[in-house]
Amino acid sequence: CGLLDFNLRGGDAALMLKLAPKYTLLDLVRRRQSVDQLMFDQAVAKHESGIELLAGPDLFADTHEIDPALCRQVIAHSQAAQPYCVVGIEDLQHAEQIGILSESDRVILSTRLDLVSLYRTQRHLDYIRKNSNAIERTVVVAAGAGLAGEIPPRAACRILQTPTIHQIPDDPAAGVVSLNIGNPAVREFPQ
Repeated sequence: CGLLDFNLRGGDAALMLKLAPKYTLLDLVRRRQSVDQLMFDQAVAKHESGIELLAGPDLFADTHEIDPALCRQVIAHSQAAQPYCVVGIEDLQHAEQIGILSESDRVILSTRLDLVSLYRTQRHLDYIRKNSNAIERTVVVAAGAGLAGEIPPRAACRILQTPTIHQIPDDPAAGVVSLNIGNPAVREFPQ
């Protein structure tokens, strides 16, 4: 799959996969004419698992010159190169990120099952409803579910006004091990 790290405040996917890419998203989407398939192919870093990563910008990179049209071209090139394209974004405050939502087959919004996280998730869902056509394709996933004291999933569904919340059980050992060795968790712990 293609993994595009659109975390504009500092992408971490390269670190999590123990890759040292030569190029980042910014190298492709700063104001220029266009991005062709060859440029895209040269910018991605290949992980042994088959993931082709376009790394996100450094933590303190200047992201003011990003062209949303070029972001769409980058996504199109990833979709042409791989059967699946996953775009990681950290928020919905940038035009290129709202555009990504509108063009996505599926939007996965992750949350925790505590009051503050659910409040923020509800605000994000409201924003998606107001600013894109992606609400029907939006899925809510509770990451790290199963902790004592969390809001029960049924109550969270009522709060978020969503029919279901998918859950990924809390398994910090698997997460930490996977991060430390640079492999996706599903590969290290397929069960």
